[in-house]
Amino acid sequence: PDEPVHLQIALNDYYFDGIHFINGYSFGIESWSGDYLTVRRCSFSNFTTTDSYIGNQAAISFRADALHDDGQQHYQPPDDVNAFKNYIVIQDCVFRDFSFVIGIENYGVRNALFEDNLFYNISHIGIHLKSTCNHTTIRHNVFENSVGNSVVINAQYYANENDILFNLMKSTVQVGGYEEDSGPGVTYI
Repeated sequence: PDEPVHLQIALNDYYFDGIHFINGYSFGIESWSGDYLTVRRCSFSNFTTTDSYIGNQAAISFRADALHDDGQQHYQPPDDVNAFKNYIVIQDCVFRDFSFVIGIENYGVRNALFEDNLFYNISHIGIHLKSTCNHTTIRHNVFENSVGNSVVINAQYYANENDILFNLMKSTVQVGGYEEDSGPGVTYI
């Protein structure tokens, strides 16, 4: 159909395989809670932002968020370490033709693997690790024909023990944070 699909989920142990997300607006898969997510052999193409803040949306977004007193869901670093996302795998996926939309965006992710993915013609960021992302491996991906960054680690609070290895990147990698941040921690490239 002509309507874009936006999956907003809060489940544990879910698996997506061989799904094609085409002509998306804002998010393709957005998770506000849950553990043990696997996305394999999926494709995400022709995504465009609907937000006035360019680059604030992603084809796949994971957030360790909670519903707050104001009734809105927005990022807040969890006080309990068990609130972090655990065991996320994005493998053998294709991300292509994005206009100011991020490929994979993570807030509060722990123990993630992004492997054997193709990022092609991305105008913003391929993979964006934001707050409190620990033990993430970005391995054997191809970033090609992109104007923006292949990988960005902002670490609004902290990010430690992340590995970026054996990737083909034809654009830049940015490791840094905001002025008030604690920094990117230990990242191996």
